[in-house]
Parts: sequence; structure tokens; C-alpha cells
Amino acid sequence: MTINFITRSDNTRLLLIFAGWSTEDDFYSDVYREGWDVAVISDYSDLTLPGLSGILDSYDTIYIIAWSLGVIAAEHLAHVSDLPYHRITAAFAVNGTAAPVSDTYGISPDIYDGTERTLTHATLRRFLNRMSSSKDKFHPYPCTKPYTDYNIDSLRQQLRNLRDLRYTTPLLPWLKAYISDNDLIFRQQSQKAYWQSVGVTTIDIPAGHYIPIQYIVHMVTPDTGKIADRFSNARQYDDYAEAQHIIARRLLSLLTDDTNCGGDILELGTGTGYFSRLLAKRLKPDDMTMVDLYMTPDMGIAPVERHIAMDAELFMAHAVTERYQFDMVASASTMQWFTDPELFIRRSARLLTESGIFLCSSFLPGNLRELDVLSPTSMPYRSEEWLKNTLSRYFKEVDIETEDIVLQFNTRRELLMHLRHTGVGGSSVETRRHWSALPEHPTLTYRPIYIRATHPSNI
Repeated sequence: MTINFITRSDNTRLLLIFAGWSTEDDFYSDVYREGWDVAVISDYSDLTLPGLSGILDSYDTIYIIAWSLGVIAAEHLAHVSDLPYHRITAAFAVNGTAAPVSDTYGISPDIYDGTERTLTHATLRRFLNRMSSSKDKFHPYPCTKPYTDYNIDSLRQQLRNLRDLRYTTPLLPWLKAYISDNDLIFRQQSQKAYWQSVGVTTIDIPAGHYIPIQYIVHMVTPDTGKIADRFSNARQYDDYAEAQHIIARRLLSLLTDDTNCGGDILELGTGTGYFSRLLAKRLKPDDMTMVDLYMTPDMGIAPVERHIAMDAELFMAHAVTERYQFDMVASASTMQWFTDPELFIRRSARLLTESGIFLCSSFLPGNLRELDVLSPTSMPYRSEEWLKNTLSRYFKEVDIETEDIVLQFNTRRELLMHLRHTGVGGSSVETRRHWSALPEHPTLTYRPIYIRATHPSNI
């Protein structure tokens, strides 16, 4: 295998793409996300990649996006230790499985073997033409070079190398598998059978086997610019944020009567300051540092009040480097936007004093599920079990509560206004169209999870 960088700067986040068979790094030259480096692993004529761990050492957050046979290539590297799977933040599969040659979970062995055995420039051309059709969302399939320039011997060797690899217990942290409804290479039913067998959420996409990786990047990484724009322009936020207000008050109720007042508080995702004011009224802090993607106004709620316009995860990295200390790290309805929630939790533990408190709310899978008929959610919500296990590694005491908050709307327009004025869905790649798919009197279900963790471990 080889690795080539599309974008390489001083970023601490990496999008690591495992290429589909017959594609090389130039095929992914359009992939970009502000604040991320982008690298492509391709060429499966040799299934090792020595030195990869060293290349990845400089990154705090690594997302894998693997397309087609790139899924099995990624899983194989994890199993042979060339890929440090414990350092991967999240992995996303696109029209592929980790058991690719299988009547049950992948491509029929007869079809796979026939493709390898009869491969020529002419049959390759027919194969690539099957990647998409005129009915597909992403038609036509882009060819970056003439068919005659492909190395047929190398492509056949790659198919032989990948043929007998099969992992029914994946090591990588696969969060979602994106599956096309018109895939003529990997059958939709086979993909769903595999990912459901290993407990990974599947998302249907109206497309053929080819889905642009840039489309997936928009689905799985938050667009901080768009999020900031949505929330900063939500002028009537507090008039429509009924659920958010319920969540803020419920989160505050997790504080016990003996919680110390005063001290230094770090709040992430200040927004309009609704939760900030509740928190300050309850604890009367000496110092409040409030961080959001855009500059929030002074509120007069603490003797010392700092407002910082910055990506919260990057601020946390800076704060750890500078050895800041806080008596509380608080965040209401923000953690679901973070690219690396475990790193956020770990850094929070490091920033807290010995008696400090981590007070945070996020959302569980199934949040806003009614909107899935309009567009599959781009949010990689973490499960309650994942959050419990992760928090227990960094805190000695963890209290968690959950609930469902169901909002009722008289009309679809009321729901639309709620979404518009609260900024919900701020980074979704799809526009909110086809509202007729919703009931005339729609509901919207929020699934918050409330966290109070204390006694941070020295990790």
C-alpha cells in the first residue's frame, strides 16, 4: 500500500481515505475540509504499510473513510498492526464490508473470481461504467485517466490479495456504513446484513456504487463555519428553544446541594447565554471563561468574565498545553458537534481541579429521528454505553440521566421555524426539502443525556 497527502498543513485532525479498488490518490483530489489534513491509502498490490503509525503520531483526531474494497484494506491493516486502531477516532464505510467476498456479506465468490480472471482494459471499462448510471444521484462516474493507462496486472494482483480476507469481528471503530440503493457491485442487502451483524448503523443513499468521498466528508464532519453562521443568526433562538431550555434546567439540577460556590468555570458552547446565566446564578463563580465559535456579548454574570471566539476543541488543546485549571467544565447541548468526544472528555479531566466537576449534556442515537425521512442525519451520536465506558476511564464517579422530550407542532411550518431559529441541523449536507413526507401535525423528539462526573483521574 502507499499513502499520499492531498492536504498537509499543521492540522491536528486527519481524514484518512482508503481508496476503492482501481482508484489512486488523484481520484480524491477534491476532498477538503477546513482544519483537516487529507491523506489517501491506495494500491493493494502489497498489503502492508510500514511506518504508518509514525505518520499518524502527529494527529489527535483521525477519521477513516473507506470505500468499497478499501473497507477490507483498512480492517486488514488494523489486524496486522500497521494501523494503530486504538488511535482512530471514528471510521465510516461506504459501499463495502470487511467480508467482501461472500454470498452473505459481500460480492459472490463466482462474480469476484470471474472479474479477476477475465480482467482486461475492455472488461475494466464495463466494470467502471457500472459504478453509476443515469438514475444515480452521482452520475456519471468520473474517470481520471484513459482506460488503457490502467495497469491490468497490478489490478488483478490487488483482487487476488484481498480475496480471502474476512473479518467478522472488526477492530476499527466503525460508526456508520453508507449504503447505496442502486449498487451494482456490492449488493445492498449483503452490506446491510454484514453491518447489522456487527452492530453498525447503516444509512441509505440514493446512488450507485460510486459516492463522492467529499459528499461523505460533509456528512461526517461538522462544518464549523456553517454551524457558527446558523447559531449566530438565530435571532429568535430563545423564543423557539423550548427543548433546549428544558435540557439546560435539567442539566443544572444534577448539581447537588453541597456543590461549592465560587471558583473558576469553563463553559463551552455559550450561545445566547441561557444556561450560562442559570449556572452563574446557582454557583456565583469568581471567574467564567465562555467559548463559542462566534463572539458572544458580555453578560455581567461574574466578577471576571472572558468571551473567546474559537473552536472549542482547539481551545481545549490550548488550555491543556498551557496547564489551565478550572473548578468546573460545563457544556449544554454542544458535545454532539465535537469531532472527538473522547478527547474532549479526557482533556476536561486534565483541566479540572481534584474536586472539579464535569457537567455536560449531549444527545443519543435517535435524536430528531422524525427528520430522517427528509435527510439521513449527519450526526455521529454516541451511545449511552459508549459514554459511560469512556467517562469511567477519566472520572471516578459518573452520574448519567436520560430522557425523551417530544415537541408537538400544529403545522409543518411551525417545525420549520423551530429548526431555523434554533440552528438544529446546522451542518447537514442536505437541505430540508420534501416536507410533504412529514405528517401534517409533526412531532420532534430530542433524546438528551445528562452527565455529572467528578474526581478526575490523572490521565
